[in-house]
Order: sequence, then structure tokens, then C-alpha cells
Amino acid sequence: GNAELQAWYLPADDATIGNGNSFEIFAGLTGSNGTLQQVWKSSYILIGRANKVYQQAVAAGADVFTTPGLKNAVMGEALLLRAFAHFQLWNLFGTAPVDTIVPVTTDEFNLPASKGTELLDQSILDLTQAATLLPISWSTNDVGRVTANSANGLLGKVLVYRASATKNAADYQAAITAFNKLSGVSLTTNFGDNFDVAKENNIESIFEFQAG
Repeated sequence: GNAELQAWYLPADDATIGNGNSFEIFAGLTGSNGTLQQVWKSSYILIGRANKVYQQAVAAGADVFTTPGLKNAVMGEALLLRAFAHFQLWNLFGTAPVDTIVPVTTDEFNLPASKGTELLDQSILDLTQAATLLPISWSTNDVGRVTANSANGLLGKVLVYRASATKNAADYQAAITAFNKLSGVSLTTNFGDNFDVAKENNIESIFEFQAG
């Protein structure tokens, strides 16, 4: 249907819907496609909300976050979600504004388009910080919230993407370092378990959208 999922699969050409669908390789996908417009819009909604949460968490006094570690965790969650959105924008569009502010004037809405790997650069900065702020795990009541594993896993992936784009061997090494920081996880015996609705949040998972 109109799910954004088809856009996420576009870079790998894994969308196989039908010859008349815009996302099939010979169908003539253009910038006027409604799904692409929705991905762009949703990405900046996510970034805007993450920026606001991060700003408010940083400014919050000791009387706001009374649970030990929760302030850092909320900041880490916001940074990871912002990084995820910037990464998706780079992967789908190549260039898009890098947005790390909560605008207070109309001029601050007119952000310039990114150049080179600036979207990935920001993601890497955010994920590196998020990995130091997020907890190793959450209680069973909070399954699905991002963890340090989530940040390091995505950090490694983004570093590999940047290394592929710039041919910088140091990024490959940094990705290995990030992956080596994953803890308490391992590969499932059956790879298919990762796509089994009855086996969500398994030993191999570092982050999943939680389907209600």
C-alpha cells in the first residue's frame, strides 16, 4: 500500500511490488512521489522532536529527573533517533539539511543542504555520544527502548557507509571498534528467527520497532 517501507528498501532494490509501482526499477521514480515526500517529512518531524527532547533534557534540573541515569538515557535516546533520521536521509536522498537546533526565528528554518558526508558525520557524532549515555538494558516494562548496544550497532553501520563513500580505512577500523563494544548478544542458531513474529527481541536483536 502506501507504507514507507518500500522507500527504505529502495537503495538495495529489494522492493518487488509490480511493474506499475514507482519503486520498481523501470517505473520512473520522481521527487513528486508521495511516499518519498512522506519519508522526508517524517524524518524532519522525528529530528525536530529529538532536538526538542534533547534540549529540554540538557536544561532540566535535578528535580526533573529523580531516577538515577534517566536524564542521560533520555538524552541518548534523542541523539540516537536524530542520528537514525539523518542516516536515512543520506541513504535515500544523498543530500539534505543537517538539523541539530530548535529554531527560535524564521531564519533558522532555512538550513542549507548538506555536502559530502555531512549527514553521516552528524550521525556518527550523535551515536558516539549516545553510546556513552544509554543503559546496557532496560527493565522488561521498557522492552524496545534503545540501549548502548543500539547506539554502537548503528554507529558501526554508519561508519561502514561513510568508509564506503570516502574510502577512509580508519572508519572501517572505528566500525570494528564499535561492533566490539556490543555485549550480551550473539547470533541466533536459525537466521530466520530474526523475521519470526513469535521470536522478536531475541538474542541477536539490538533494536526493533515494537509492533503493538
